[in-house]
Amino acid sequence: MVPYQLETWGFRYPLRTKLAALGNPINFVGSQRLGAFKDNDLEAYAGGRIDQIHAHAEQIVPQLRPNVFVIHIGSNDCLQKHNTAHVHERYRDFVNYLLSTSTRATVIMPTLLTNTVPSKEPCILDVNLQIQKLAPELQRQGRRVAFAEMHCEQGYPDRPVAADISPDGTHPFDHGYELMVDIFFEAFLQADKRGFLRIPEQNGIPEDGELERINEPLLFEPPPPPKKPRPAPQPVPTSEDKNKAEKTDTKASDTVDAKTAGTAADTKAGVVNAKVVLTVGTAADTKTGAGGDRNAEILPSDKATPAADTK
Repeated sequence: MVPYQLETWGFRYPLRTKLAALGNPINFVGSQRLGAFKDNDLEAYAGGRIDQIHAHAEQIVPQLRPNVFVIHIGSNDCLQKHNTAHVHERYRDFVNYLLSTSTRATVIMPTLLTNTVPSKEPCILDVNLQIQKLAPELQRQGRRVAFAEMHCEQGYPDRPVAADISPDGTHPFDHGYELMVDIFFEAFLQADKRGFLRIPEQNGIPEDGELERINEPLLFEPPPPPKKPRPAPQPVPTSEDKNKAEKTDTKASDTVDAKTAGTAADTKAGVVNAKVVLTVGTAADTKTGAGGDRNAEILPSDKATPAADTK
């Protein structure tokens, strides 16, 4: 078994590996990149609700027009208590947009994972019921959607349970991601059996995302910060300089202390704000994962910050 890396792979790399093993070229596409593997493109937005993800998709889908969308959306609608009784309407609008914009596409639409954020699981179950009803409705309308049951509540074997969910309450541990890989993979097979999967549009995007970057390094690290210049040597003070300094010591020290205090406060505030922004963004981004088929558009796995209850 390939050792998973929760912070960089999620289910994307293992799913890509299983799909490629069937003999098909695979290219994950998106405007972002994440993970220690070459074909690591994706679309993912921290805390994105369905309506916000839809807005992002309108900026990128027309350019990429993939043939498979793998989505896992709706958790943040529950976490933020955003009009949850009408999730199915926003979900339907989003799926219809994807399929009408990328006309050769199939959408893999799963129910939501079990959630351990206090008091949120009833909402998750309600949203799942909406998705369970929406999927066959869209299929009856001739939409190419493949349903994937992710939640353990339905009694299916090998679904992530509460013990598979990480402390943030929403994202799984490695074993949970392994189960997601198998569930999504089965949805691909079912979509293929139903004749849903089609060759992607010839839009200039290479068929194989790994070959496209065969000469690139695996890891992408920022360049080291520039070295600070060595400070210029200070002149040795003379006796006359010392006498002048003693005469102005009291008055000058008050001014210097005030400026130093102000500078220290500004610097500290700036560093704290920067760390907060980087920590929130990085933590959410590294827990993001989604995957797809050849030329597949990678749309967001939900990211939430349960502590904010508003990831």
